[in-house]
Amino acid sequence: MTNYRSKAGKLLGFVVLVGILIMTFAPPVVSGQQPIPTKRPKWPPGQPTLTPTATATLVPIPTATSTPVCEFTVPKDISTNTIWQAGCTYIAPNGILVKAGVLLTIPEGVTVLIGSWKTFLVQGTLHVRGTAAEPVVMRRQLEDLSWTGLSFQSASQPTSDLTYLTLEGGYAGLVVYSGSVWSTNCIFEGWRPFGER
Repeated sequence: MTNYRSKAGKLLGFVVLVGILIMTFAPPVVSGQQPIPTKRPKWPPGQPTLTPTATATLVPIPTATSTPVCEFTVPKDISTNTIWQAGCTYIAPNGILVKAGVLLTIPEGVTVLIGSWKTFLVQGTLHVRGTAAEPVVMRRQLEDLSWTGLSFQSASQPTSDLTYLTLEGGYAGLVVYSGSVWSTNCIFEGWRPFGER
């Protein structure tokens, strides 16, 4: 009997000791709540966890650039060999004088605006290189006033040639005082009433 009580006492003491250890080292549990899980559950439950495989690269969007205006104001005197830029507009408010011994080349698509009652005078050589699709056009700068026209005083100078040239609104149109001028597929419209080109 004594031996049985001794064994029961030892067993009870062991159980008490285990309970003390559990209460000491186990995390506290608030009444009515579940213990905090040690691993984050998948969300939504039952679905596989997505793992990123690539990163997005930001590509800059190109911005529109403005096209520069191809327009130039030219002085009256042209004293060196000059080639103008195709497709541009050249404004000559004081007229133009191509001096003797000088070559001026005007390529396709050029528009020449001459000031009121001013003259495009060639004492040297003029080469106009217009095309059927892009002729060279010479006309007055202001709508309400005419310009004089295209004139040549180029004796003893190389031959000038005009290809696909249109003269608009000039009072005298084309005048050759001296020199040699060849024209191909040109239009000379001469003077027009005020307000028209």
